[in-house]
Amino acid sequence: MSQCTNEVINTYGDSIKSNWIYRNFYMMHDWTRNEYKQSEITVAEDVASGQDSFLSWYVPALADTYINHGFYDKAVTLMEDSEKRSVQSGENCILPITYRYLAKAHFKKSEKSTTLSERYFSIAIEKAKDSDSKWLEFLASLESVSYTHLRAHETSLH
Repeated sequence: MSQCTNEVINTYGDSIKSNWIYRNFYMMHDWTRNEYKQSEITVAEDVASGQDSFLSWYVPALADTYINHGFYDKAVTLMEDSEKRSVQSGENCILPITYRYLAKAHFKKSEKSTTLSERYFSIAIEKAKDSDSKWLEFLASLESVSYTHLRAHETSLH
């Protein structure tokens, strides 16, 4: 992904800014560099302007970056807000991803599996089943098991 975003920037430079999707493109570019400043600005501006219909597809990358930096509360708030917008707009197909990131943020924040992280992983799996997305169901199931197993393994080592 990093190579792709860099190639687009090198090929098109500032001319990409004339395309309406450039703001979301740069959110992905931030994610590839594990950066978040521009993405935070984009989210705040889009929400404030009411032009937030595509955000739900891009905020998981920002949540992932927050989690990488240890900003778990920011990741939770971001994804809770995204969930509310998605539910309100009926954009249900993104919800399995939204709930997966809520689960991951809660898990990392607590450094263990909690009722809340397990609940969000379960909801992610159910939402994926509801939308008949085998891939998203697989990812949520895999991460749920991986996170639980990883933490159990780390605990047994200490």
